Amino acid sequence: MQRIAGLTVERILSEPTAAALVCGYAQYDNRHIAVVDLGGGTLDVTVMRVDQGKFEVLGIDGDSSLGGADFDRTLARHFAQDILQKHGLDVSTDPVAMQRLLGEAEVAKKGLTQRQTVDVSLPYLAQKDGHPINFDFQVSQDLYRTLVADLVERIAGPCQEALSIAGLRPSQLDDVILIGREREGDRAI
Repeated sequence: MQRIAGLTVERILSEPTAAALVCGYAQYDNRHIAVVDLGGGTLDVTVMRVDQGKFEVLGIDGDSSLGGADFDRTLARHFAQDILQKHGLDVSTDPVAMQRLLGEAEVAKKGLTQRQTVDVSLPYLAQKDGHPINFDFQVSQDLYRTLVADLVERIAGPCQEALSIAGLRPSQLDDVILIGREREGDRAI
């Protein structure tokens, strides 16, 4: 045992193992699971075997340059492009406007987990020729899926690599745990 930050540490668990424990996998015998964690800035994939409360990591992979923030930025860039087309104003060089668009993109992304469409409204986002530019846009699930399709495709590579390292085919997985936040206020699994 060791002491860390004044606490006696018996064992340190990896995040994927902790996620599997939270989901109740300690009670299962001989199951193969994949834990896919698309965090704010990184993607981590772990394939493990669970047997009688023991967790054995079989393969890991990830993408340190792919995360939830990339999905937000993609939508914010689409918003900026819409403003350019409608108003002839390039807000992509305005850090305040882009930060506001980025914040609304994240809100819209989360809203689309519950609804088919989300309305985005940002009054006085910017100015052109002394006049305020208001931003109003409706995002649908279909549009969002189209915009982020290449990012979703990038998730497949690390998943396939982790399975390859583990020596498994997708059909041999019993379960997949997706780590994230489903809705505001929900637990993060």
